[in-house]
Amino acid sequence: MSCEEFFSLLLCISFFGKINTMSAIDVNESLQSQGSNSTSQGSNVAEENGESQRQRLDHPSVIVEDVVVDLQDESSVRRLILNFKKIAAKNQELRIKYPDDPIQFLDCDIELIMAIRDLQCLSNVPQFYALLVRLNAVSVLCQLLLHPNCSIGAGVADLLFKMIEIETEPQYLTILIDALMDAQAPKCLLANLKRLNENNREDAISVYSTIAVLVSMTEKTTNAADVAVQCGYVQWLLNRLKMKIPFDDNKVYCNRFLGILLENSDEGKKVFHENNGIDILLEQLAIYIRPDLYGSHKKQNMSYGFISLCASLLYVPNKHRFRESEGFQLMLMMLRMSKTALGLAFKTLDDAIRSPDSKENCNKLVEVGGLGTIFPFFMRPVSRTMRKYFPIEEQEERVCSILSSLLKYCDSSKRERVIKKFSEDNFEKLKRLAELHKKYWLRMRDFEKTHTSLSDDNKIYLDKLENGLFTLQSIGFIFSVILVKGDNNLAHQAMKLLALHQLFLKSIQQVLKEYAENLGLDGESKSEDKALVETLIKQLDRMKSRAE
Repeated sequence: MSCEEFFSLLLCISFFGKINTMSAIDVNESLQSQGSNSTSQGSNVAEENGESQRQRLDHPSVIVEDVVVDLQDESSVRRLILNFKKIAAKNQELRIKYPDDPIQFLDCDIELIMAIRDLQCLSNVPQFYALLVRLNAVSVLCQLLLHPNCSIGAGVADLLFKMIEIETEPQYLTILIDALMDAQAPKCLLANLKRLNENNREDAISVYSTIAVLVSMTEKTTNAADVAVQCGYVQWLLNRLKMKIPFDDNKVYCNRFLGILLENSDEGKKVFHENNGIDILLEQLAIYIRPDLYGSHKKQNMSYGFISLCASLLYVPNKHRFRESEGFQLMLMMLRMSKTALGLAFKTLDDAIRSPDSKENCNKLVEVGGLGTIFPFFMRPVSRTMRKYFPIEEQEERVCSILSSLLKYCDSSKRERVIKKFSEDNFEKLKRLAELHKKYWLRMRDFEKTHTSLSDDNKIYLDKLENGLFTLQSIGFIFSVILVKGDNNLAHQAMKLLALHQLFLKSIQQVLKEYAENLGLDGESKSEDKALVETLIKQLDRMKSRAE
């Protein structure tokens, strides 16, 4: 008997009160006989998860077993919770007493499902979540996620969804989520997930509910991401994403949850690497090379996929795997062919090469023709129609950051190729660099004039980074490398352009000195970068002395 058939039976019992005998079939055993492979019901699942499936009770009272429960009265709510616990205890007792005779506990299973549904009214009075915790009902609910009858586990997942997803005072949710963490809810939810079959509509809805609960828990609790990783969610999510099934909203939610885990758990990044996560994500993202004919849900799924990918690149072995799995080639194709993915692909390239441990990645980006794709974006803003996906300021920040990283970490031959690009076509790229330097130099000057009253130096510096200083630092570094390591003709043209814009060498030195002074403020080890910048400053000082 499937879960859907079981729910049909429940409806008949609820409306007509007729039940005689049934064949001794355990619902869970029947589901297991269908096989463990999950497939989806398609993109309509989310709609069926919507208002009709998730509608809150708007009445101040609810009828339970022909008794009106006043939801504003604590003693009345207490009776509701205790009634649920009583039925749960009775169900456990019958299943222990008659383990091989399902007909003996079938009525009680139905009664327990109804009791769990009755608790959904508590989502309308979250001030009583603390009472639910004090009566130890949260622990009982978590244990019921492991109930042999999958319909009961699904009912609990749906209940938790309703209770957590409501808009209420944060303290109420904190009480509930802390209790769920204490009761090992992530572990129990995963055990229930593993036995759900998304071929079945009700099971697909339960998958959605479960992931939604986990997303809320990880967003609101500091250690929930690490706990989820330890339970095995990264492996489950990767297996779910790589399944060859039609696209659905459960996949979108799985991608979102994976990104949250990778952003908040260092162990999650490691487990992701050990389970070929880079390869799986690159395969998922490859479909977005095609013309942008996909709907909003798929665009959202693409965004979550890129969030996961970028978060994973903070773990060095994932950077290496990205290079080995032709991640650079895929991103460059997206820059040329997909306007929707443009900004996300640029961010991925930037993250993949922005640190001293990315030297091989920088060399790879040059080897696969990255300069020919990236420099056109350096020379001119994208078209107006594409700016909603990739604003001009973000474009300039990303491109300058990438070029700066290439000049920092490429080996000498690859770095020389980057420098020579600024000599091409009558120094047009160098002229563009000088224009950008003036633009962001003036922006910083104006910003400092209006923000000098702030007393916190660190706060001022971070605000400046947010308002263009990061881009100015990248430009200043590029200029300094051209002046120090470029040929005499290129360096001479660079000095002329600085003078033309009335900025001179001093403007570059000031930017680099502030950059060097603040390297490491984010808590990361930047000793190699700092030494490089300080060396450039000294070389510029000598150049300035010779000029004088």
